[in-house]
Amino acid sequence: MKPPRLEREIEGWLESHPDILREKLLIIGRQLRTGSGVIDLLAMDEAGNLHVIEVKRECAVEGAVAQVVTYASWVANLTLDDIIAFYMAYSGRQLAVAFWKRFGHKLPARINERQILTIVAGSFAPKAATAVEYFRQHRLTFRLIQLTEYDTQGAAYISTSEWITRSPSTPNDGLADGALVSDAIGSATSTMLTELHLRTAELRSAIDALRRPAPLPLQEMDKPDWVHADTYCFAVLYLPRFIWSFVPSSLLWALYRRWIREEAALGVQRYQREDAHKALAEAVAAVGGWEKRQLSMKAADPLMAADEPLAKLVEWESPLRKVNAVGYRRMAAK
Repeated sequence: MKPPRLEREIEGWLESHPDILREKLLIIGRQLRTGSGVIDLLAMDEAGNLHVIEVKRECAVEGAVAQVVTYASWVANLTLDDIIAFYMAYSGRQLAVAFWKRFGHKLPARINERQILTIVAGSFAPKAATAVEYFRQHRLTFRLIQLTEYDTQGAAYISTSEWITRSPSTPNDGLADGALVSDAIGSATSTMLTELHLRTAELRSAIDALRRPAPLPLQEMDKPDWVHADTYCFAVLYLPRFIWSFVPSSLLWALYRRWIREEAALGVQRYQREDAHKALAEAVAAVGGWEKRQLSMKAADPLMAADEPLAKLVEWESPLRKVNAVGYRRMAAK
């Protein structure tokens, strides 16, 4: 069994794969600052309840329980407008649109009526389990998720199990008082650990892709005057998310058109002049870190070998059957 990863890497993995938490969630914030600390991950379920997720690299002690309760008291006071603003700052997208895509129905009229407190850790100290049981008895919804990572023949296996504290009425079966036992959920097969297969290379690529700065509101961006504002905003939001080191122009253009359609309700407008492709190229140049290149497919193939989630969002003309590819290549860091 490999040692747990750094907390920020675990956060990034959970952000990318929230279903491993055994509930369908929409992540709406990461590293969200409160008056008493920073929430690792904030999520919403299909009923509009908010989930406060705290990540610990190794053993979670009773202090982690107090910490997440404090965060939940802050989250409980958030209004719909607050949550919409947080999600826009986090993702650059409308909450209502993202909610519909994730759950298949409209955002509930009333949200944040309940807060679910979740601690994800390698293990849990007995005192932490006792504290969680106390809060559960006082009608706080608390979840403990144990995260375990294995390495077998070059592939990473990450498993989770949900844990519950022992009830005083539970017969003694050899486990000490206050021990934790796996929670059997659903059918008999759900007592097994939920396994998520990720090849090591894919996991590392996903983590690297998530190490990006949070998107800034447009008014805080240092935008050159000669660049179209909305086109520049798109480039700032999307370019850091690419896993590929070479992005074909056709893919970037398809993503730009998709973004315009999604954000139309916010007043975002497509560049109306005939040279819209030129405006997009200017925005990429203004953001920096990428250069426009024409590469042979022999040179481009290795730069597009990894799984690219953004390429699956739109229909676009792949250059794989062509001799050359025109697009943008990530520049090496100086």
